[in-house]
Amino acid sequence: MITKMKLHVKVNGEPSNEEITPFLRSELRKMQQIQKGFVTELPKQKQTTLLGHWMLGFARQYVIEQVKAPLQKAIEKGKSLSEVIKAIGTYAHRTPDPTPENCIFHNSHVLMKLRDRFFEHLDMSNKEMMFRSAIKMLIVEYEHDPQYRDIFDVFVEWLVEEVNSGNWRDRPPGRPLPEFWKYPEATKEREVTDLNLVAKDMLEQSDFARGN
Repeated sequence: MITKMKLHVKVNGEPSNEEITPFLRSELRKMQQIQKGFVTELPKQKQTTLLGHWMLGFARQYVIEQVKAPLQKAIEKGKSLSEVIKAIGTYAHRTPDPTPENCIFHNSHVLMKLRDRFFEHLDMSNKEMMFRSAIKMLIVEYEHDPQYRDIFDVFVEWLVEEVNSGNWRDRPPGRPLPEFWKYPEATKEREVTDLNLVAKDMLEQSDFARGN
């Protein structure tokens, strides 16, 4: 029989009673050691608690120092793109995977649905981990950080406005290119693969061709 204990933590600044198993108690001790500088890595927690609780309560200091700080440093120090991508990978490696079970916001579930759909079609093996890390970071931030969630919502709303007004232009035929994108078999024959036709279509859609 697994025994449980009550741990009083703060989630979004409010007290919360979180039931934890001996495994989580052990992880908490390791996190406390991190805060004292005894160790440098917190083993990834099993999916036993809400993602927001893990990020803002259980592992808050670890997230600040070992997850977000490397990325912020890479961006603010103006490091190379490869260093920023590496920091995003570190972020993704050190945070729990967002799942339908540990995420409570509806739009987080929509993002996970789009993520799964995206990777059903993406055909870029050398870039897949980069995309997975970046999309994971987006979902994790959206789920646990209200400031970033609100800002991202505004951006999406503005993008939808541009789409609905017709100002956001459709992607050219045959894009993404078939060598990078898995098209459904039923539509593959209808996709334009002739690069000359694709270039012609892009030119016709350009501001120069429209006289803007």
